[in-house]
Amino acid sequence: MDERPILDEKYSYSLIIYLYENSDVSISSLKPDVSKNYRAIRELVDKMENEGLVKLDKQYSPRRKFTVKLTKKGEKVAEKLLEIESLI
Repeated sequence: MDERPILDEKYSYSLIIYLYENSDVSISSLKPDVSKNYRAIRELVDKMENEGLVKLDKQYSPRRKFTVKLTKKGEKVAEKLLEIESLI
């Protein structure tokens, strides 16, 4: 079974642009801006991490917290998306 390209995933465009405009964001803080479903966000972040678009940082002190930020590859993708958006 072929997997869909990452940009075809629901919320992927919104997440890439949001991360481009905001650095080191906790996954739980993405809920109002990207999706109300934490599990959907986490699954998307995991897929994007596998594609090399984001880096997930797991912090366990004092409580478990996951922050996510774009990699250089992710930044380039975001810049291209914004460039395309400005043309339409």
